[in-house]
Amino acid sequence: MIYLTHQVKKGEKLVLHYLTDMQKFVLVHPYLEKVELLGRNHYKVYEKQFLSGFVPIYFSYPATVEYSQPNKSVTITARIFSVLTIVIVFKVNESEGVTTINETIEFFPPFPVKFFLEKLFIKSHTRLFYNIGKEEGV
Repeated sequence: MIYLTHQVKKGEKLVLHYLTDMQKFVLVHPYLEKVELLGRNHYKVYEKQFLSGFVPIYFSYPATVEYSQPNKSVTITARIFSVLTIVIVFKVNESEGVTTINETIEFFPPFPVKFFLEKLFIKSHTRLFYNIGKEEGV
């Protein structure tokens, strides 16, 4: 499991909006190309990654997004290549104008590529929350 903490000088309402509205999420995520709504909270996500930094690969996968208002948490579950399930939980808390996002990322099954994925998630989600921090209003 990977544990990350991000801080954004924006209100939790804005942060939660970007984490729960997949059309907004795709605008701030560095690797997502587009998202299609398949049904309530079910999406098809189109992503672009770079192998060795130069060769782009494109792929898509199904994902669900669940929001728990009492816990101020968002859970995104993605099924990659029908063999890997990734569960990401963002817990959001605002204090004195700064929103802290505690993130956990879990892989099922825990593939040996975890180290590669860990670096990828750290890089992409650091950029994701940097981008959300630049956004204005809801």
